[in-house]
Amino acid sequence: MEGYAIDDYASAEDADAGGIDARVHCLVLDVHLPGRSGIALWEGLAPDARPPTVFITAFDDARLRERVDRACGWLAKPFAGDALVRAIARVAC
Repeated sequence: MEGYAIDDYASAEDADAGGIDARVHCLVLDVHLPGRSGIALWEGLAPDARPPTVFITAFDDARLRERVDRACGWLAKPFAGDALVRAIARVAC
C-alpha cells in the first residue's frame, strides 16, 4: 500500500501476540474489533510507546473520537482509500 510495509491482524489479541514495538510507525485500528476494541488495544499501550494511530469506524461516536482525538486520526466508514493514505501521512509524519 503506497510503499508502506504492513502487517494485518484479525483481532487486538492477535496484534498483541504479533508485538507492537518500535518497528511500528503507525497503527490503523478499527474501533470495533472482534474481542477487545481497537481503542482498548491503543489505551493498553504505554503512553510513551503508542505509535501514531488512525482509527476507522462505521460508528462515528463523538465521545470515542474525543478520547483519542488529540493523538490520532479518525475516519468514518465508508471512506476512499486515498483518504486513509492521507490520514496515515498526517499522523505518521
